[in-house]
Amino acid sequence: MKKGKFIIAVVMALALVVGTAVILGGCGKKEEAKEEIQEGGTFNYCLISDPVSLDPAQLQESQGIEVGKQIFDGLMDNDPKTM
Repeated sequence: MKKGKFIIAVVMALALVVGTAVILGGCGKKEEAKEEIQEGGTFNYCLISDPVSLDPAQLQESQGIEVGKQIFDGLMDNDPKTM
């Protein structure tokens, strides 16, 4: 019985130390970006597998939906004045 309580106490202490380290790790000084944002070029995006189709009406698997969003989301924009 005592051994079980000791193990729980050690695990809780380790969790506290790790949690504190994670929280304090995010409190560092922020470094400003050194480069300007570059427009144009090629955007490479890693997928687990190739999409089955690029037809937006037939996108069913997650890879196809992700590619479809990248291709088709920027083709239309709603005008708030006409909505």
